Amino acid sequence: MFLVTVAIERTAQAVVPVLEPDLVVKALRAGAAPDDGLEHVSARAGPGGLQVGLFCRALDREIAETNAHRICRNVFKSQPPFTGWRLAEGNS
Repeated sequence: MFLVTVAIERTAQAVVPVLEPDLVVKALRAGAAPDDGLEHVSARAGPGGLQVGLFCRALDREIAETNAHRICRNVFKSQPPFTGWRLAEGNS
């Protein structure tokens, strides 16, 4: 299992100006497919966004990171409160 940390930031197009960490955790859990290997999610608010930790079962770190980033992007695209939010620069 690997811990993948990502920063989520708000853009000028954000519909919701502040995301609650509990909402993010629930949405990411719900948005993960069984093959993503997501075991646990934690989130905390910070300046301009959130820090999120996704624990993913995978054969290696690269696969875990790919899965974690895909989960985030899928949630951003499919759930209206996340419109205008994205992975911060530095996240693949």
